[in-house]
Amino acid sequence: MDIYEKLGVTKIINASGYKTVSGGSLMPDEVLEAMVQAAHHFVDIRELQSRAGARIAELTRNEAAYISCGAAAALQVASAACMTAGDTTAVRRLPQAERNEILIHRNHRNPYELAILGTGARVVDFGFVNQTSSDELEAAITPRSAAVFYFFFRGGHKVREGCLTLEETVQIAHRHNLPVVVDAASQIPPVSSLWEFTQRGADLVIFSGGKGLRGPQSTGLIVGKKQLIDACVAVGPPNYTVLRALKVQKESIAGIVAAVECALKRDESQQQGEAEETVRSIVDALAHVPGIDASRSFPSDSGQPVPIAVVRFREINATKQRNDAVRLLRSGRPAIVVRTHDLDAIALDPLTLATSEAPVVVRRIQEVVGQLTAES
Repeated sequence: MDIYEKLGVTKIINASGYKTVSGGSLMPDEVLEAMVQAAHHFVDIRELQSRAGARIAELTRNEAAYISCGAAAALQVASAACMTAGDTTAVRRLPQAERNEILIHRNHRNPYELAILGTGARVVDFGFVNQTSSDELEAAITPRSAAVFYFFFRGGHKVREGCLTLEETVQIAHRHNLPVVVDAASQIPPVSSLWEFTQRGADLVIFSGGKGLRGPQSTGLIVGKKQLIDACVAVGPPNYTVLRALKVQKESIAGIVAAVECALKRDESQQQGEAEETVRSIVDALAHVPGIDASRSFPSDSGQPVPIAVVRFREINATKQRNDAVRLLRSGRPAIVVRTHDLDAIALDPLTLATSEAPVVVRRIQEVVGQLTAES
Protein backbone atom coordinates (compact mmCIF):
# COMPACT_ATOMS: atom_id res chain seq x y z
CA MET A 1 0.00 0.00 0.00
CA ASP A 2 1.53 3.32 -1.07
CA ILE A 3 1.10 6.73 0.55
CA TYR A 4 -1.86 7.72 -1.64
CA GLU A 5 -3.72 4.54 -0.75
CA LYS A 6 -2.98 5.08 2.95
CA LEU A 7 -4.41 8.59 2.73
CA GLY A 8 -7.35 7.58 0.55
CA VAL A 9 -6.23 9.91 -2.27
CA THR A 10 -7.42 9.08 -5.79
CA LYS A 11 -4.67 8.64 -8.36
CA ILE A 12 -5.44 10.23 -11.71
CA ILE A 13 -4.49 9.82 -15.32
CA ASN A 14 -3.32 13.28 -16.27
CA ALA A 15 -4.22 14.20 -19.86
CA SER A 16 -4.29 17.92 -19.05
CA GLY A 17 -0.57 18.69 -19.31
CA TYR A 18 1.81 20.16 -16.75
CA LYS A 19 -0.67 21.75 -14.33
CA THR A 20 -0.12 22.59 -10.69
CA VAL A 21 -3.56 21.33 -9.71
CA SER A 22 -2.72 17.91 -11.20
CA GLY A 23 0.63 17.60 -9.47
CA GLY A 24 2.91 19.29 -11.97
CA SER A 25 5.05 16.57 -13.56
CA LEU A 26 6.57 13.18 -12.80
CA MET A 27 10.21 13.48 -11.76
CA PRO A 28 12.92 11.28 -13.32
CA ASP A 29 14.82 8.87 -11.09
CA GLU A 30 17.93 11.08 -11.24
CA VAL A 31 15.98 13.96 -9.71
CA LEU A 32 14.52 11.81 -6.95
CA GLU A 33 17.95 10.38 -6.15
CA ALA A 34 19.47 13.86 -5.87
CA MET A 35 16.72 14.86 -3.46
CA VAL A 36 17.27 11.76 -1.32
CA GLN A 37 21.01 12.43 -1.19
CA ALA A 38 20.38 16.02 -0.13
CA ALA A 39 18.04 14.90 2.65
CA HIS A 40 20.81 13.04 4.50
CA HIS A 41 22.98 16.06 5.35
CA PHE A 42 22.85 19.55 6.82
CA VAL A 43 24.28 22.35 4.68
CA ASP A 44 24.49 26.13 4.68
CA ILE A 45 21.47 27.13 2.60
CA ARG A 46 23.11 30.32 1.36
CA GLU A 47 26.12 28.39 0.09
CA LEU A 48 23.87 25.77 -1.51
CA GLN A 49 21.79 28.44 -3.24
CA SER A 50 24.92 30.15 -4.51
CA ARG A 51 26.60 26.98 -5.80
CA ALA A 52 23.39 25.62 -7.30
CA GLY A 53 22.62 28.94 -8.96
CA ALA A 54 26.11 29.08 -10.45
CA ARG A 55 25.74 25.53 -11.80
CA ILE A 56 22.37 26.28 -13.39
CA ALA A 57 23.68 29.52 -14.88
CA GLU A 58 26.56 27.59 -16.43
CA LEU A 59 24.20 24.96 -17.83
CA THR A 60 21.75 27.50 -19.21
CA ARG A 61 24.27 29.97 -20.73
CA ASN A 62 23.21 32.79 -18.40
CA GLU A 63 25.16 35.21 -16.21
CA ALA A 64 23.46 34.00 -13.04
CA ALA A 65 20.48 32.03 -11.70
CA TYR A 66 18.30 31.97 -8.60
CA ILE A 67 16.15 29.08 -7.35
CA SER A 68 12.74 29.97 -5.95
CA CYS A 69 9.93 27.95 -4.41
CA GLY A 70 7.87 27.94 -7.61
CA ALA A 71 7.28 30.27 -10.54
CA ALA A 72 4.73 32.40 -8.66
CA ALA A 73 7.32 32.94 -5.93
CA ALA A 74 9.81 33.85 -8.65
CA LEU A 75 7.42 36.60 -9.78
CA GLN A 76 7.45 37.99 -6.25
CA VAL A 77 11.20 37.74 -5.83
CA ALA A 78 11.87 39.29 -9.25
CA SER A 79 9.41 42.12 -8.52
CA ALA A 80 11.04 42.90 -5.20
CA ALA A 81 14.50 42.72 -6.76
CA CYS A 82 13.54 45.27 -9.42
CA MET A 83 11.90 47.52 -6.82
CA THR A 84 14.96 47.55 -4.53
CA ALA A 85 17.89 46.90 -6.91
CA GLY A 86 19.60 45.09 -4.02
CA ASP A 87 19.78 48.16 -1.77
CA THR A 88 19.60 46.85 1.80
CA THR A 89 17.72 49.89 3.10
CA ALA A 90 15.12 49.55 0.35
CA VAL A 91 14.83 45.81 1.05
CA ARG A 92 14.08 46.45 4.73
CA ARG A 93 11.40 49.00 3.84
CA LEU A 94 9.36 46.56 1.75
CA PRO A 95 6.43 46.40 1.11
CA GLN A 96 6.91 50.17 0.94
CA ALA A 97 9.02 51.25 -2.04
CA GLU A 98 9.66 54.46 -3.92
CA ARG A 99 9.70 52.60 -7.22
CA ASN A 100 6.82 50.16 -7.00
CA GLU A 101 5.12 50.20 -10.40
CA ILE A 102 5.30 47.05 -12.54
CA LEU A 103 4.24 47.67 -16.15
CA ILE A 104 2.33 44.94 -18.03
CA HIS A 105 0.69 44.80 -21.46
CA ARG A 106 -3.06 44.95 -20.99
CA ASN A 107 -3.50 41.78 -23.06
CA HIS A 108 -0.95 40.02 -20.84
CA ARG A 109 -3.06 40.50 -17.69
CA ASN A 110 -3.65 37.17 -15.96
CA PRO A 111 -4.22 35.66 -12.48
CA TYR A 112 -0.51 34.98 -11.95
CA GLU A 113 0.16 38.69 -11.61
CA LEU A 114 -1.48 38.50 -8.17
CA ALA A 115 1.87 37.21 -6.92
CA ILE A 116 3.45 40.51 -7.87
CA LEU A 117 1.06 42.41 -5.60
CA GLY A 118 2.38 40.47 -2.61
CA THR A 119 5.55 42.58 -2.67
CA GLY A 120 3.66 45.85 -2.30
CA ALA A 121 3.97 46.50 -6.01
CA ARG A 122 1.31 48.20 -8.09
CA VAL A 123 0.48 46.78 -11.51
CA VAL A 124 0.11 49.38 -14.25
CA ASP A 125 -1.17 48.13 -17.61
CA PHE A 126 -0.71 49.82 -20.95
CA GLY A 127 -2.15 49.45 -24.43
CA PHE A 128 -5.43 47.79 -25.38
CA VAL A 129 -6.62 44.21 -25.39
CA ASN A 130 -6.12 43.85 -29.15
CA GLN A 131 -3.29 46.30 -29.88
CA THR A 132 -0.46 48.19 -28.24
CA SER A 133 1.79 50.92 -29.56
CA SER A 134 5.27 51.89 -28.44
CA ASP A 135 3.92 55.31 -27.46
CA GLU A 136 1.58 53.68 -24.95
CA LEU A 137 4.46 51.96 -23.18
CA GLU A 138 6.46 55.20 -23.24
CA ALA A 139 3.53 57.07 -21.69
CA ALA A 140 3.14 54.49 -18.91
CA ILE A 141 6.72 54.93 -17.67
CA THR A 142 7.09 57.24 -14.66
CA PRO A 143 9.75 57.85 -11.97
CA ARG A 144 7.96 55.18 -9.91
CA SER A 145 8.35 52.49 -12.59
CA ALA A 146 10.46 49.51 -11.46
CA ALA A 147 10.24 47.08 -14.38
CA VAL A 148 8.28 45.87 -17.38
CA PHE A 149 6.97 42.33 -17.04
CA TYR A 150 6.36 40.35 -20.23
CA PHE A 151 4.18 37.23 -19.99
CA PHE A 152 5.37 35.11 -22.88
CA PHE A 153 3.08 32.67 -24.63
CA ARG A 154 3.89 30.95 -27.91
CA GLY A 155 0.39 30.09 -29.08
CA GLY A 156 -2.35 27.54 -28.63
CA HIS A 157 -5.98 28.58 -28.76
CA LYS A 158 -5.36 31.67 -26.61
CA VAL A 159 -3.76 34.16 -29.00
CA ARG A 160 -2.19 37.38 -27.76
CA GLU A 161 -2.32 39.54 -30.84
CA GLY A 162 -1.27 43.13 -31.13
CA CYS A 163 1.18 43.41 -28.22
CA LEU A 164 4.68 44.76 -28.66
CA THR A 165 7.31 42.18 -29.45
CA LEU A 166 9.76 41.28 -26.72
CA GLU A 167 12.51 43.07 -28.65
CA GLU A 168 10.43 46.25 -28.97
CA THR A 169 9.60 46.11 -25.27
CA VAL A 170 13.25 45.65 -24.31
CA GLN A 171 14.38 48.52 -26.52
CA ILE A 172 11.93 50.98 -24.97
CA ALA A 173 12.43 49.78 -21.38
CA HIS A 174 16.21 49.88 -21.60
CA ARG A 175 16.08 53.38 -23.02
CA HIS A 176 14.51 54.34 -19.67
CA ASN A 177 16.90 52.12 -17.63
CA LEU A 178 14.10 49.71 -16.78
CA PRO A 179 14.66 45.94 -16.64
CA VAL A 180 12.40 43.56 -18.56
CA VAL A 181 11.29 40.40 -16.75
CA VAL A 182 9.86 37.58 -18.85
CA ASP A 183 7.47 35.04 -17.34
CA ALA A 184 8.08 31.92 -19.43
CA ALA A 185 6.93 29.50 -16.74
CA SER A 186 5.41 26.93 -19.08
CA GLN A 187 7.62 27.47 -22.14
CA ILE A 188 9.66 24.27 -21.78
CA PRO A 189 9.91 22.37 -24.05
CA PRO A 190 11.95 23.48 -25.88
CA VAL A 191 14.78 23.48 -23.36
CA SER A 192 16.46 26.21 -25.42
CA SER A 193 13.98 28.60 -23.81
CA LEU A 194 16.38 28.59 -20.85
CA TRP A 195 18.70 30.89 -22.80
CA GLU A 196 16.55 32.15 -25.68
CA PHE A 197 14.87 35.04 -23.87
CA THR A 198 17.98 36.44 -22.22
CA GLN A 199 19.73 36.29 -25.59
CA ARG A 200 16.80 38.33 -26.95
CA GLY A 201 17.48 41.04 -24.38
CA ALA A 202 15.41 40.14 -21.31
CA ASP A 203 17.08 40.95 -17.99
CA LEU A 204 15.40 38.20 -15.95
CA VAL A 205 13.42 35.16 -17.12
CA ILE A 206 11.20 32.97 -14.96
CA PHE A 207 10.53 29.25 -15.40
CA SER A 208 8.55 26.68 -13.46
CA GLY A 209 10.71 23.89 -12.10
CA GLY A 210 7.81 21.45 -11.90
CA LYS A 211 6.46 21.58 -15.44
CA GLY A 212 8.54 20.83 -18.54
CA LEU A 213 11.78 20.65 -16.55
CA ARG A 214 10.21 17.81 -14.54
CA GLY A 215 11.81 18.92 -11.31
CA PRO A 216 10.22 19.42 -7.88
CA GLN A 217 6.90 21.22 -8.29
CA SER A 218 7.82 23.56 -5.45
CA THR A 219 10.69 25.07 -7.44
CA GLY A 220 11.12 27.84 -9.96
CA LEU A 221 14.05 29.41 -11.75
CA ILE A 222 15.05 33.01 -12.35
CA VAL A 223 17.89 33.35 -14.85
CA GLY A 224 19.51 36.49 -16.23
CA LYS A 225 21.71 39.45 -15.37
CA LYS A 226 23.99 38.93 -12.37
CA GLN A 227 23.27 42.32 -10.83
CA LEU A 228 19.54 41.59 -10.68
CA ILE A 229 20.07 37.99 -9.55
CA ASP A 230 22.17 39.40 -6.69
CA ALA A 231 19.18 41.61 -5.88
CA CYS A 232 16.99 38.48 -5.83
CA VAL A 233 19.39 36.89 -3.35
CA ALA A 234 19.28 40.02 -1.15
CA VAL A 235 15.50 40.11 -0.94
CA GLY A 236 14.81 36.36 -0.83
CA PRO A 237 14.94 33.78 1.96
CA PRO A 238 16.58 32.89 4.26
CA ASN A 239 16.98 36.65 4.79
CA TYR A 240 14.53 38.32 7.16
CA THR A 241 12.45 40.17 4.58
CA VAL A 242 8.79 40.24 3.58
CA LEU A 243 9.58 37.24 1.36
CA ARG A 244 11.06 34.98 4.04
CA ALA A 245 8.03 32.70 3.78
CA LEU A 246 9.18 31.73 0.27
CA LYS A 247 11.79 29.27 1.56
CA VAL A 248 13.28 26.60 -0.70
CA GLN A 249 14.31 23.38 1.01
CA LYS A 250 17.72 21.83 0.36
CA GLU A 251 16.15 18.76 -1.24
CA SER A 252 14.29 20.89 -3.78
CA ILE A 253 17.42 22.87 -4.65
CA ALA A 254 19.30 19.63 -5.33
CA GLY A 255 16.34 18.31 -7.30
CA ILE A 256 16.06 21.26 -9.67
CA VAL A 257 19.77 21.17 -10.45
CA ALA A 258 19.42 17.51 -11.40
CA ALA A 259 16.26 18.29 -13.38
CA VAL A 260 18.04 20.92 -15.49
CA GLU A 261 20.88 18.49 -16.15
CA CYS A 262 18.37 15.82 -17.22
CA ALA A 263 16.41 18.23 -19.40
CA LEU A 264 19.53 19.20 -21.33
CA LYS A 265 20.25 15.53 -22.05
CA ARG A 266 16.68 14.78 -23.15
CA ASP A 267 16.14 13.94 -26.83
CA GLU A 268 13.49 16.48 -27.74
CA SER A 269 13.09 15.13 -31.27
CA GLN A 270 12.23 11.73 -29.80
CA GLN A 271 9.84 13.40 -27.35
CA GLN A 272 8.20 15.22 -30.25
CA GLY A 273 7.84 11.99 -32.22
CA GLU A 274 6.27 10.19 -29.28
CA ALA A 275 3.84 13.06 -28.75
CA GLU A 276 2.83 12.98 -32.42
CA GLU A 277 2.25 9.22 -32.27
CA THR A 278 0.14 9.51 -29.11
CA VAL A 279 -2.02 12.25 -30.63
CA ARG A 280 -2.39 10.33 -33.89
CA SER A 281 -3.53 7.19 -32.07
CA ILE A 282 -6.13 9.15 -30.06
CA VAL A 283 -7.49 11.02 -33.09
CA ASP A 284 -7.71 7.83 -35.17
CA ALA A 285 -9.47 5.90 -32.39
CA LEU A 286 -12.09 8.65 -31.91
CA ALA A 287 -12.56 9.47 -35.60
CA HIS A 288 -15.89 7.68 -36.02
CA VAL A 289 -17.49 8.23 -32.61
CA PRO A 290 -20.92 9.85 -33.14
CA GLY A 291 -21.37 13.31 -31.63
CA ILE A 292 -17.71 14.38 -31.52
CA ASP A 293 -14.92 15.44 -33.85
CA ALA A 294 -11.33 14.59 -32.97
CA SER A 295 -8.39 16.43 -34.50
CA ARG A 296 -4.75 17.34 -34.02
CA SER A 297 -3.95 20.88 -32.92
CA PHE A 298 -0.62 22.66 -32.61
CA PRO A 299 0.93 24.04 -30.45
CA SER A 300 -0.35 22.91 -27.07
CA ASP A 301 -2.72 25.09 -25.05
CA SER A 302 0.23 25.94 -22.78
CA GLY A 303 2.17 27.24 -25.75
CA GLN A 304 4.67 24.38 -25.89
CA PRO A 305 5.67 23.31 -29.42
CA VAL A 306 3.99 19.90 -29.24
CA PRO A 307 0.68 18.68 -30.68
CA ILE A 308 -2.46 18.00 -28.68
CA ALA A 309 -5.62 16.04 -29.46
CA VAL A 310 -8.77 18.17 -29.44
CA VAL A 311 -12.14 16.50 -28.98
CA ARG A 312 -14.99 18.81 -30.00
CA PHE A 313 -18.66 18.17 -29.17
CA ARG A 314 -21.09 18.68 -32.06
CA GLU A 315 -24.49 18.83 -30.38
CA ILE A 316 -26.49 22.05 -29.92
CA ASN A 317 -25.76 21.92 -26.18
CA ALA A 318 -22.07 21.30 -26.86
CA THR A 319 -20.78 23.39 -23.95
CA LYS A 320 -22.93 21.53 -21.45
CA GLN A 321 -21.92 18.19 -22.90
CA ARG A 322 -18.27 19.16 -22.73
CA ASN A 323 -18.59 20.22 -19.09
CA ASP A 324 -20.47 17.01 -18.25
CA ALA A 325 -17.77 14.97 -19.99
CA VAL A 326 -15.03 16.66 -17.96
CA ARG A 327 -16.93 15.88 -14.76
CA LEU A 328 -17.65 12.25 -15.68
CA LEU A 329 -14.06 11.59 -16.73
CA ARG A 330 -12.78 13.04 -13.45
CA SER A 331 -15.24 11.15 -11.26
CA GLY A 332 -14.91 7.79 -13.07
CA ARG A 333 -12.55 4.92 -12.54
CA PRO A 334 -9.88 5.44 -13.50
CA ALA A 335 -10.10 9.14 -12.79
CA ILE A 336 -8.99 11.13 -15.84
CA VAL A 337 -8.21 14.86 -15.90
CA VAL A 338 -8.47 16.71 -19.22
CA ARG A 339 -8.15 20.36 -20.17
CA THR A 340 -11.05 22.46 -21.44
CA HIS A 341 -10.50 23.99 -24.87
CA ASP A 342 -12.61 26.80 -26.37
CA LEU A 343 -16.28 26.59 -25.37
CA ASP A 344 -17.11 23.16 -26.76
CA ALA A 345 -14.03 20.96 -26.60
CA ILE A 346 -11.52 19.18 -24.42
CA ALA A 347 -7.80 18.90 -25.10
CA LEU A 348 -5.56 15.92 -24.38
CA ASP A 349 -1.88 16.70 -23.83
CA PRO A 350 0.51 13.84 -24.70
CA LEU A 351 3.37 15.17 -22.57
CA THR A 352 1.79 13.87 -19.37
CA LEU A 353 0.26 10.68 -20.80
CA ALA A 354 2.10 7.38 -20.53
CA THR A 355 1.90 5.23 -23.66
CA SER A 356 -0.21 2.67 -21.81
CA GLU A 357 -2.65 5.35 -20.63
CA ALA A 358 -3.72 6.69 -24.03
CA PRO A 359 -5.94 3.66 -24.89
CA VAL A 360 -7.56 3.90 -21.45
CA VAL A 361 -8.38 7.57 -22.04
CA VAL A 362 -9.84 6.76 -25.47
CA ARG A 363 -12.04 4.01 -24.05
CA ARG A 364 -13.37 6.23 -21.29
CA ILE A 365 -14.12 9.08 -23.72
CA GLN A 366 -16.05 6.65 -25.91
CA GLU A 367 -18.04 5.46 -22.89
CA VAL A 368 -18.74 8.99 -21.64
CA VAL A 369 -19.80 10.28 -25.07
CA GLY A 370 -22.08 7.30 -25.47
CA GLN A 371 -23.64 7.96 -22.08
CA LEU A 372 -24.19 11.66 -22.82
CA THR A 373 -25.65 10.89 -26.26
CA ALA A 374 -28.11 8.41 -24.74
CA GLU A 375 -29.20 10.98 -22.14
CA SER A 376 -29.72 13.84 -24.62
